[in-house]
Amino acid sequence: MTSPLAVDLGTTHTRISRKEHVLIQRFPSAVAINARTGEQLAIGKDALPMLGRTPAGVRACRPLQYSAVADYDLAVMMLHTFFKQAQAIGFLQRPTVIASVPHGLTEVETRALEDVMRDAGARAVSLVPHAVAAALGAGLNISSPHGSMIVDVGGGTTKAAVLCYDGVISAKSSRVAGDEFDRAIVSHLRAAYGVAIGEQTAAALKCRIGSAHPAIDRGAVTVSGRDVQNGLATTVEISSADVCEALRKPIGRIVRLVRLTLEAAPPELSADISTTGLILCGESARLPGLAKVLANSTGIRVTTAKESGDCVIRGLELAAERPSRS
Repeated sequence: MTSPLAVDLGTTHTRISRKEHVLIQRFPSAVAINARTGEQLAIGKDALPMLGRTPAGVRACRPLQYSAVADYDLAVMMLHTFFKQAQAIGFLQRPTVIASVPHGLTEVETRALEDVMRDAGARAVSLVPHAVAAALGAGLNISSPHGSMIVDVGGGTTKAAVLCYDGVISAKSSRVAGDEFDRAIVSHLRAAYGVAIGEQTAAALKCRIGSAHPAIDRGAVTVSGRDVQNGLATTVEISSADVCEALRKPIGRIVRLVRLTLEAAPPELSADISTTGLILCGESARLPGLAKVLANSTGIRVTTAKESGDCVIRGLELAAERPSRS
């Protein structure tokens, strides 16, 4: 019997897999259309370079924002294309889908997420709490009476949760993650150097020399941008310390989120986590120094999961094998 199609529909990337296929297919969550006619121009990796660069008459965007559906029609168009590229749909072929639903979505937002998958080609959809999928994929034993904690730093949101006995005991989310990191870098360079850059340039800076801890020096690079005073093209050398300073405030908000999640959990479970530590996962979890900053700020041991960006999709595969618990 064919296993369900696991779908991790994210703000920046969408992952699709079937357990028996092993391979995870990753697609940038981006769409470009003709703004006048609505005609599809590009989706996924072809649309990604168009974000922030489109001429008049072309609209390029991410159909999901902060883990919720921002543009229903474009989300359906995008996911339908991804299903076809993954060879999951076809003539008389409509898959059963298992997907994650983030904590904090309203009933309307949750229904929209489910409806997008049905309209994109799914025959049936079952939803698993995002924290449960992430914890399973990170290798946590959430069935035990011992409390465990997962912190998922993604592209659009960061989600923190304490779990026990297969359930979410406390969970909180914040609209600060990889995208907010990029915006913080843009703002910092504008204020400190008078240089305007785009978010894609900021993302490249973050990946190349970014760090969360000031003790980590990843060197410096020369960045091209626009002088905010005269509007002309200019270049400036940006160091790892500059990027670290830019990320200080958004990372501070993640620290606060972790603390609030722990405070909302029963004292016994908080004590468990203080002993065993927490697991960090998500697309932005491997930012150098992030685990160290979280550990220093909370006094809790922090471990970054292997293949941290794939924890949710792997957890969905595991959840599909234990439907009575998910």
